[in-house]
Amino acid sequence: MQEYQVEIIFDTVRGKMIGDRRISLRPVVILLGGQLASGKSKLTAVAEREHSGCSGTVYV
Repeated sequence: MQEYQVEIIFDTVRGKMIGDRRISLRPVVILLGGQLASGKSKLTAVAEREHSGCSGTVYV
C-alpha cells in the first residue's frame, strides 16, 4: 500500500471518529485492567458516568 493510500484511509476514519469535535486542553485516558471478577465493569460504569459531560468521546 502506498503512503498516499494510507493517508486517505486515515483521513476517512479520523473524520468518522472525530468529526467536528474540539480538541481537549486536558485530555483524559483511562486504561483499566484486572483479574476476573475484580470490579472492572463497575469501574467502567463509574468512569463513563463521570466523564460523559466532557468535551470528548467516551469509548469502552
